[in-house]
Amino acid sequence: MYTRHTLLWCFCGALVVTQAAALYGRKSAVQVLDAKSFDKVVLQQDVAAVVEFFAPWCGHCKSLAPTYEKVAQHLQGIATVGAVDCDNDRNKPLCSRYQVQGFPTLKVFPAQARQSTSTNKRPSKSPTDYQGPRTAKGIAEAATAQIPSKYIKRIKGKADLDHPTPPQEDTSVPAPLALLFTDKAASSALYRSLSLRFLGRIAFAEARDTDNADLIEEYRITKFPTLVVRPADGDDVTYEGDLKPAPLVEFFKGFVPAGNDSSKAAAGEAPEEEKPKKAKKEPKVPDVVRNLTLSDVAGLAEMDDAFLLASFASGPTADCAAEAKAFNKLAFDLQDIIGVGQVNLTEAEARDTKAVGVDISQLTAKPCTFHLSLLPYGEKPEPDEWAHFTGEQTAKAVQAFVSEAYPAALVPRLATMDSMQAFLHVEVASPKIVLFTSKAETPGIFRALAANMRNTTFLFADVSAESVGILEQFGIKKVPAMALAFLDKPDDAPGMEGGGKLRLQVYPGPLKYPLMAAYLTAAAEALGFAEASEETGPGSLGSSKPKPVSQATTTTQLVETCPPSSSVCIFGLFDAASQEHAAAVGMLESAAGRHGSFSFAWVDSPTQPTFTSGFGLGQADVPTVVAASPKRERYQRLKGAMSLTAINSLIEGLATGKGHSIPFQELPQLVDGGETGAGEALEEDFDLSDIMGQEFGAGGLSSKEARLQEIEAQLQAEEAAKKDLSGASSQKAGKKKKRKAKKSASKDEL
Repeated sequence: MYTRHTLLWCFCGALVVTQAAALYGRKSAVQVLDAKSFDKVVLQQDVAAVVEFFAPWCGHCKSLAPTYEKVAQHLQGIATVGAVDCDNDRNKPLCSRYQVQGFPTLKVFPAQARQSTSTNKRPSKSPTDYQGPRTAKGIAEAATAQIPSKYIKRIKGKADLDHPTPPQEDTSVPAPLALLFTDKAASSALYRSLSLRFLGRIAFAEARDTDNADLIEEYRITKFPTLVVRPADGDDVTYEGDLKPAPLVEFFKGFVPAGNDSSKAAAGEAPEEEKPKKAKKEPKVPDVVRNLTLSDVAGLAEMDDAFLLASFASGPTADCAAEAKAFNKLAFDLQDIIGVGQVNLTEAEARDTKAVGVDISQLTAKPCTFHLSLLPYGEKPEPDEWAHFTGEQTAKAVQAFVSEAYPAALVPRLATMDSMQAFLHVEVASPKIVLFTSKAETPGIFRALAANMRNTTFLFADVSAESVGILEQFGIKKVPAMALAFLDKPDDAPGMEGGGKLRLQVYPGPLKYPLMAAYLTAAAEALGFAEASEETGPGSLGSSKPKPVSQATTTTQLVETCPPSSSVCIFGLFDAASQEHAAAVGMLESAAGRHGSFSFAWVDSPTQPTFTSGFGLGQADVPTVVAASPKRERYQRLKGAMSLTAINSLIEGLATGKGHSIPFQELPQLVDGGETGAGEALEEDFDLSDIMGQEFGAGGLSSKEARLQEIEAQLQAEEAAKKDLSGASSQKAGKKKKRKAKKSASKDEL
């Protein structure tokens, strides 16, 4: 039996995995591979590779990440250093294919595919498990050991130099010769990788200092290593650049003969990570700033939520689109912490000098300059007492400014074990959220968290790192850290007062506002501590209040709700006749209040099955929610049971480009008035007994036998009818059809 505590571990653990930042970011030298890119990068290139199969929640994987990053940086341009997230459902078949049973698992792949002994199999790369020390040197050496040296000729004197016998496919085209003068006993990994990369186009050779006194004198070599290239025609060229992969590749490309750049061209190019990357388009930031009027601004005084207001004046000719876009980008990271809005003051409105707490003449004198005012949490002062931001508007500076909106009284500081015990016994049934910090004051984002989660029964406090006794009592070894303390009662207990055991769960993720808020929201739902009240949180003008969502029944309504240029549209697929319908619509309306910049509608799924199936869903999936982007032609479906948290996560996933989205060619259409006959039970072509071959009843024939007898009778009738016309040949054809029919029946059974 699962207790509430067990459910919290399961649910929140999954949440942390979903929300956790990847071990290797976009700028990492480690190539993050998936089932789609793995074969191309690892198996289809003549490049050695080491691949880590990991899970984001794995502690050993996190510990290995910095070391593995060093390996990747060291081997850039020499070998592929990749990583596969086995916790991603799309990658699980790939991880199973390589028999990954624990994390992290490191596998080393050879540079070249090996021809199979079987004639009907393609060449393949068979990896070996890395069992060496988990050090950068050990892993790097294992990877570079897979790069062959057989394509580098060892020169011993001038006679060898004149006949290097380069390994090239087209011997009719003379190849350049790369000659490395070295004092090392073995070929370096870099030089071996270059010989493989330019295989068939450039011959590679090495002249060691102990064997080539005549060549060293002839080429006037004064230092080691020195690289000289003898072109197919022309004078020798001595390389003067850095002995690094990227400049060396560019240097060698200049000597590849034009007529010998076909069959091995792809293999001779730099690996994918070295190719110049196309400049990626900056991801579109969804509109999170509300456009307000002066009457809206006046209504801000009625809200408990804190609010950041940007005031500006565009003037009769000024276009502030660029400035508004920049401010929206800055506000995007603040949207979970505080509500954000902007008001454009026209000349007519400019007469009211007190409306936004700033002299209007300052705004009109500098059109498109955004002036930031802060409305604190709780009771609002008059506009002329609002706090105003001065200085450069950077994300970090504005976030620090915003944190001032939340008073320190929201989070009491506990300095002794007595004060901690007293805190734990206040409203004993309510979970306690404790931040252990080295800061002299409670961090602003934790105060914001306490304010914005007032819809739960959570109580918040913090503890200074100087209170060593409390840290030891709670087993906190490192700060900052956040912990959730709650009473875990038996399932049959009528209440939590006076019973139960105190449980402590340390939050395992990074201390960033969105992740902490998502974790605690999930905990509130999993433990049943969320109150059935209106959703509160960092929003504006109704973000803490539900927003009505209409039903879409016609194509016209659909287009009005979600035009082709829409960034994100949210559709609730509900059953209007269901007892759960009102609750489902209520959750969607609460989400609409939080995400007011997106379009919302709900559809009666039983009467619009084509619309539902257009998202790959059926009636068994209802009620559910779909977030679609007609502009990007992609959509995401809600995972698991419907809840407000799940809906918010779905919307934020598509809006921020996170999560797995599915492409579509066009938005599914509604049938005006509903589809004829929709909602009625449809008779299946075959029932379960047909598929499984079960008995219908005592003494009756199984569906399999009945179907075979029916086919037998049909075939006999056909044979009798054709017998007079075609004789023996007709009988033969009939038998052939009979075998074919039986084969077809066999398929139905399976």
